[in-house]
Amino acid sequence: MLQPAVEMPALPTTVCAPEGLDLDPYLHVLRWFLEDGEELRSIAFPYETGAHNLTGVVPVLLAKRVDTAWDALAPGKVGAMVEILTSSTFVAVTDRRIVTATPKALPRRGELGTTYPLDEVKYVRPRTNHGERVRPTIGVTTERSDVQWMFPADADHESIDALVTVIADGASGRTEARAAIASAAELPSA
Repeated sequence: MLQPAVEMPALPTTVCAPEGLDLDPYLHVLRWFLEDGEELRSIAFPYETGAHNLTGVVPVLLAKRVDTAWDALAPGKVGAMVEILTSSTFVAVTDRRIVTATPKALPRRGELGTTYPLDEVKYVRPRTNHGERVRPTIGVTTERSDVQWMFPADADHESIDALVTVIADGASGRTEARAAIASAAELPSA
């Protein structure tokens, strides 16, 4: 539901996006969906995994698909075939919720995807990377669903970890989210 437009949100300090991607078109449309006083804390462009996209079947192909989805967002990359073959997701984390959208549909048509209130977040699984064939992945479990986001080889690991922290901090009312972060900090990651 569109709200009265808030001021153009400032670019958050936590951004996990392809180098050179202009975020202004995303921020311009997102501001129509933000509530008064809602603070944008993070933006990311992960690949959302699921049964429809080779997860667990062919790791090498999935890794290439994740990288292609990221590369398709880069300036100058357009085309219907690229949009069909990729499954990149726009993720915006505010102080109240996680908002998702298709990166091409948000600036073109102003369409949002699923929204997850932070008070429904039960667990946040930090970045994992199980060998060279699998890309860095984080997970968010809510009362309604379990979401896994993969990031390409070119994504900055510190930005991915910062995204996890932003989500966990927002869900700080849930002790499980904090416990998941604390236990993962003890595990080595690639």
